[in-house]
Amino acid sequence: LTEDYIFANEGATLRAIYYGDYYDLGYGNWEIQLMETTGPINGAYFSIDIVTNSMDYAESAFIGEYEGVAESSLAPNTFLAGKDGSQFRIVEDDYIVNESGSYLFEGSVKIEQNGGSILVTIDCLDDLGHKISGTYDCSSIEMYDWNSMQ
Repeated sequence: LTEDYIFANEGATLRAIYYGDYYDLGYGNWEIQLMETTGPINGAYFSIDIVTNSMDYAESAFIGEYEGVAESSLAPNTFLAGKDGSQFRIVEDDYIVNESGSYLFEGSVKIEQNGGSILVTIDCLDDLGHKISGTYDCSSIEMYDWNSMQ
């Protein structure tokens, strides 16, 4: 990024992919993907790698607040920050524009119920100190259990 990125997306899609105890911590690991549009995916796209405080495969399992940390500090209620972790990108016709966006290096992500949708609030910084901040109000929720496929 060359400047702060502030956003508010309504009617968005949240895709939650469950990996079980991927990091061998005794807690569930989820990849939370946030998309402005689907079919095709276009616009701002986030991929957030979180560790929950349970092993449940349920929408309620990833509701919570998460702080960005390095992989060596992963624990319940954290997300993997930095170049190997969570990121923001721009997608055009289902293809990620690799030079776009940035990685989430520090900050917090809050996922909460908002009536019939899920509200995700992101308050992070990239590696250059640019603010990546805003909300995704997700009325469409997709869940995938990739742990059962292993």
